[in-house]
Amino acid sequence: MTQDTATIVGTVLDSTGEVIPNVKITVANPDKGFTRTTVSDSVGAYRVAPLPIGTFSVTAESAGFQRLVQTGVALSIGQVQRAGLTMQVGTTIQEITVSKGFCAF
Repeated sequence: MTQDTATIVGTVLDSTGEVIPNVKITVANPDKGFTRTTVSDSVGAYRVAPLPIGTFSVTAESAGFQRLVQTGVALSIGQVQRAGLTMQVGTTIQEITVSKGFCAF
């Protein structure tokens, strides 16, 4: 029997490629009223499951880095979607949004 859920996994890096541990990761689908939060582990990895099928945003927040929002992460049944996140040094009031391959500052 197939589950009607999916998974988002990834690693959080800084602009030099170093892993960032303890990053707050929020996965949200406002259309479904769904939000789930986790924290990246000691090697910057995170996993959010089970998630309902749909389109999500993934937000990464950590002190000393700009808030990063990746939108348009589409999930289908049984999918494990990789969403690697690269954070830029800055203040948390600054935000970078990545959508469909474009970056807006």
